[in-house]
Amino acid sequence: MFVRALTNLLLLPVIVVACVTPGAIRPGSYPVVAAIAVCACTNVALVLRFREFDTRVYGLIAVLGTAAITASSLVLTDPAAAQVVLGILAVVTTNVAVSFSPRVAAITVAICLAIGIVVTTVRAQSFVTGAMTIWVFAIILAVPTATVVRLRQLLSSAVESAEYRASLDPLTGLLNRRGLLTEFTAIASRAAAAGRTIAALVIDVDHFKDFNDREGHAAGDILLRRLADTVKVTASDSAAVARIGGEEFVVILDADLVTAEGEAERIRRTIQTVSNHEGLTVSIGVMVSAVNSDDVHGATLYRLIDLADRLMYRAKNAGRNTVVAAGAGF
Repeated sequence: MFVRALTNLLLLPVIVVACVTPGAIRPGSYPVVAAIAVCACTNVALVLRFREFDTRVYGLIAVLGTAAITASSLVLTDPAAAQVVLGILAVVTTNVAVSFSPRVAAITVAICLAIGIVVTTVRAQSFVTGAMTIWVFAIILAVPTATVVRLRQLLSSAVESAEYRASLDPLTGLLNRRGLLTEFTAIASRAAAAGRTIAALVIDVDHFKDFNDREGHAAGDILLRRLADTVKVTASDSAAVARIGGEEFVVILDADLVTAEGEAERIRRTIQTVSNHEGLTVSIGVMVSAVNSDDVHGATLYRLIDLADRLMYRAKNAGRNTVVAAGAGF
């Protein structure tokens, strides 16, 4: 906010020169100078008044600033000073690039460049001088604006990458709790809109502690990564697969009880096959529930996981390497 307010004071020297050196401006231009001062003060007031700009306020600031800069370059009698003032338009294009899309920034550059061409054509003393001035002016406008646009793109990409990494379990590459909540919101919203049910599968590796104690934690980590890959590949493409701690995995999918139980059985059989030489199996609890638009939040997800977790322990008590499923009313 402070920087934007400060940039609107860049025309202050023009106003001061008009007051102390009358010969520096064209005769009869004092009303224009007064209008320039009004535009600059209005912009400062708008910047200080609105901490967050919507499109209309920002558009008004840009228009007033552009008009004041253009007028300042026209009232000065010295062509060199006029071109220096006109260069302040780069502040307008750069500020637009900070807050708006690359398309809007490009349009702003084109408008300011057109203004520069017109003013330079009127003020230039020769064709060569005019052409060189326009070329330099185009660079002054385009380079800082393009740099800001590129930096915004890089920053956006870095933020997206950091957010993506923050949603993943570092050991297995599956979703963590944060990532699972995001995916659950999308899956539950689709199910609610279509009037379908959602299912939560809690998968726990049987006797994993014994394996860890016998083979070591490094071997246990390798096994967890392999099991995570197996669950990810075996689960349906639309399912969200996460590791929520230790040797426990969760699968969330848009499915009815029969479909969800079938998916759980497929995962159980596949893991039993690929882990045959370690003799490891999994116990799976499956909870299916109706969902509406009011249920699309973390509390619903954790309630489903808790119920599926209880069913998973029933599977453990039933002898392990099995699936226990339930629907509404469990």
